[in-house]
Amino acid sequence: RACSSGRGGGGRGVRPTCAQPARAHASAMGASASQEDFSDEGSQASVSPGESADGRSGPSGSSSKAAPKLSPSQKEALKEAETRPLLQAVVEDFAWMLGMEPPPPSPTDRRGQLVRTHNGGWVDATSEEVQFPFEDLKKAFCVFRRGIYANPEASVRIGPVVGKVTDTAAIIMVEVDSPCDLGVHLARVAGRCGNQLPQGPWPLALVAADGENTQGERSEGWSVTRPLVGQRLEEMTFTAAGSLSVSHSCEPRRPHTFLFEGLHPNTGYVVMLSNVCQQDVDTRIARFKTLPRVLDSLRIVVLSGHQPPIRAVGAANPWQRLHKVACEGPEVTVALHVGSIVDIVPASDEAAKCLTDLYSFTRGARKDLETRARQVLRNAYWDAWGRHDGLRKILGEVGSHLPIFAPPLDGNLLRPAEAASDGATEDRNTILKIGLDVYREYQRALWHPLTPEGRPDVRIDARDDVARLKAGGAMRNGVELSTPSQDKEYLTHSGTRSTATVEEWHMHRYGCICILALDTKGSLLSKGGKATSLLSALQWSTLSQILHDPFTKVIVIASDIPFVLDEAVPRSTADGMPVSWSAYQDELHNLLEKLFKWKHAQYPAREVVLLSSGPGFGTTGDICDHELGLSIPIAIVGPVLGRVCNPKRCKLQSTLAGGRFSYVYRNPVDKWNFCMVDIDLSASQHKPNVEVQMIETEVPPGTTWAGGVSVGFALADSRRAVSQMATLR
Repeated sequence: RACSSGRGGGGRGVRPTCAQPARAHASAMGASASQEDFSDEGSQASVSPGESADGRSGPSGSSSKAAPKLSPSQKEALKEAETRPLLQAVVEDFAWMLGMEPPPPSPTDRRGQLVRTHNGGWVDATSEEVQFPFEDLKKAFCVFRRGIYANPEASVRIGPVVGKVTDTAAIIMVEVDSPCDLGVHLARVAGRCGNQLPQGPWPLALVAADGENTQGERSEGWSVTRPLVGQRLEEMTFTAAGSLSVSHSCEPRRPHTFLFEGLHPNTGYVVMLSNVCQQDVDTRIARFKTLPRVLDSLRIVVLSGHQPPIRAVGAANPWQRLHKVACEGPEVTVALHVGSIVDIVPASDEAAKCLTDLYSFTRGARKDLETRARQVLRNAYWDAWGRHDGLRKILGEVGSHLPIFAPPLDGNLLRPAEAASDGATEDRNTILKIGLDVYREYQRALWHPLTPEGRPDVRIDARDDVARLKAGGAMRNGVELSTPSQDKEYLTHSGTRSTATVEEWHMHRYGCICILALDTKGSLLSKGGKATSLLSALQWSTLSQILHDPFTKVIVIASDIPFVLDEAVPRSTADGMPVSWSAYQDELHNLLEKLFKWKHAQYPAREVVLLSSGPGFGTTGDICDHELGLSIPIAIVGPVLGRVCNPKRCKLQSTLAGGRFSYVYRNPVDKWNFCMVDIDLSASQHKPNVEVQMIETEVPPGTTWAGGVSVGFALADSRRAVSQMATLR
């Protein structure tokens, strides 16, 4: 297309600018015949399906080789692709002079896109029947116009990390170590890859189309497909239709988020990078699957804790164990982080040292020290998310990641901002501000761009002009703005960002399933905040809205501290941060009363699940309301990789609110662990099927962490305490 319509960069009142005439020839030889500019916060990116969005000339279509032989229909498409852009430009210019909205382009604008096949021929790129193997993704004029190319001077620090994914949108995060024009490519997997397996803890044989399972045995059962993460890239095929590329000028050592909208529902995508070193081109590959338009099942993996020991554990790495489970079981939809998966203690201490006596330096020196402290905290994410191979693969291949509020600061530094009366107070305020900024760069950015106020570095709508205009405008929250509230299958809502208060809670709706990630630190970190409650007023208001939503059937509530876990000797951290909800009894009773009443109102059609990070061990249990005769499943998770602590000082069963509520936990897990939550709304018309399963990984003997702390875990007293545990139904 020889003209940019200007609608993506401001709409009416912005005169379109015509490109060079040679651009139409390049479009006819394999590039897109339709291109539009998108901009967000000063960054510009042009994109079209199957084409690089950097706007620079790629491999020229007018090479010295002879032009391929085309059929009459293809010649007609080429002729129309060369003439239509000029006519469209004239119409748009005339409409601009009259102050009118230009008419939408004809659907035939994209018929001129051609791609090269294996035998050297050229076919229409819009046809989904044309499929390419994985090795052809890097070739030009196949799936992508320019192909995928390497740059030895740039390398990837973090990513690609898959953030929140809906039916038509996905967030991808990447960080590079040097300035470059990074290319991010989404290759659409041909067909429906990664269909759901039946829910349940039982093993299932995977049957191929010819009736042989993966062990080569004959079977008469029905055929199923492995999850997308369990499929080999070499066995996949891809189509140019629905694939897209974008190029963005990236700053070094800072994460960049790419929001792709207008994707195909229930479709697999593979994410590849270009203009980085060859090793990163070959290894930095992510994959995800968009959700169906109507969701009736959800698999959540719950994660917390990442503190690698001094020596690598090799095959015993629990992140590899998680990857194996994800490859064999149903498709993991969401990876919910209920705690930090970054080793924050050493980075937090080093950043605090950089800011010691900050007030004694000049303004310029302060800026340098703050930049150094910020980079120290960023390096903590690089060390965990970029250098640890097991965790890196999880972030790029297993589910869409939703982190809870867990700033990269030690508990001693998480204190409310105060008036700078002395140097120590100024140091604490500065490190708190930097810690919150870094958290928002890496963790909040994985879901926040899908909120109405979200600002990703690059926002791309993958739909062509016709589909975009027909839908009625840009997309937000994975659905069009004109969609009625009750029909918004995937909705994201969060606390507003403010300089006076900290509101880092967020809510995610997946059909009739709602996930609410609570913020238990915001009230304590707000300016002048002498918090009398654990949750802010906005969080209670959001919870009430969820409970009054008639479409909600299952509520999953996540917290970074246990909901019910009394201690023999109640304690708090040195700065007053609570270690469990037990320190706020009235608020805990209010929460449980609301949840049990909501469940009782339409029992058994409703269910609630409580998930939290633990003090160093994992277990599952139940909370019972003896007044209503109902129970709610609860799980304490973590660490996935880290120190395992002794639960001896914790009460694994107790009563609350004068005996109305009681809780009981099963034997704690003396191993590395994570949790799987399977929710199926289609198993029964009257009751959602919810299963909570703790998955363990053995800790190798002699595993030691920095400081000489080795694994030690005593369970005798804990097991005696729960020997008489009753089954709650």
